[in-house]
Amino acid sequence: MGEQEALLAERRDSWSNYWASGALHSCLGSFDGNYAGDVVQAWRSALESLPGDAVVLDIATGNGALPALFLAEAPAGRLAAVEAVDLAMVRPDWIQSLDADKRALVNVRGGVKAESLPFPDAHFDMACSQFGIEYTDLSRSLAEAARVLKPGGLLALVLHDPQSLMCRNASEERGHLAWVRQSGILEMSARMCEIVARAATPEGRAALANDPDADATREKLNATMAELALRAKDSRVPDILGHVQHTIFHAIQISQQSGAAENGKEGLDWLGSQLDESELRLVELLDCALDEAGLDQFLAGTGFIEESRRSLAFPGGERLGWWLTARKPA
Repeated sequence: MGEQEALLAERRDSWSNYWASGALHSCLGSFDGNYAGDVVQAWRSALESLPGDAVVLDIATGNGALPALFLAEAPAGRLAAVEAVDLAMVRPDWIQSLDADKRALVNVRGGVKAESLPFPDAHFDMACSQFGIEYTDLSRSLAEAARVLKPGGLLALVLHDPQSLMCRNASEERGHLAWVRQSGILEMSARMCEIVARAATPEGRAALANDPDADATREKLNATMAELALRAKDSRVPDILGHVQHTIFHAIQISQQSGAAENGKEGLDWLGSQLDESELRLVELLDCALDEAGLDQFLAGTGFIEESRRSLAFPGGERLGWWLTARKPA
């Protein structure tokens, strides 16, 4: 496997694990539920512009936030089918709760590259993506979107903006991850698992009574955990830190109760892999965000004719991202 293939596989696996959690969108910590505010009105307008019995493609769907929104907002008779694809292995549970008529409208396929779509030419009335297509190789994915669109078909996108709430939160969360690595808190916690496991026997407790390293480790871990709690208290997005805190407490507890350090260390190893995957997703989000200059070049050479662009906001006024629409020439 080449370097590019390995990176793609790592990205696919990371997002597959994320979507398996059941999250409807990729911006946990920024808002709950599905998207709201300007973005809903933007998609409603896009849907209203489509012909009756339109066939729609959602690229990089994740757990299907857009198909869910479309089923709620599309005028009666407007949608004939929504095909939703993602590189990750996605299987949105919410689709199974739909009544039979609505469930028949949506087909979600995982393991599909935006750069190589499994659809015929000139098949869709609209190709769309919400915080997804910008993660792909745009020279190929936009060409594929153009190929599968009918002449005059609509390309409608919501794209990451470096000034958005999500990007600001992602930057803060990357800072948390850097702090976790630099603090050595996971390594201290693994050592503490060994210490409390030894304390499960009288012999171990006797040995620990004369072990200054054990006392130093305990004091340093307690101080670092207190620093973590203060950092979380001051953070707009403390979820990662709360996850670290909870997992460490559980790992030490299970090592103490079982008398086996490895039982707790397994949880810490799992936590480390989860944090690595979070780092990958956050870096991708920030790397693919588009400023005005990037947006100016986004459709260059694709053949699409830009129709509109504007900034979108959450209901409270925080910036959400860019709205960009374009047409394939008729």
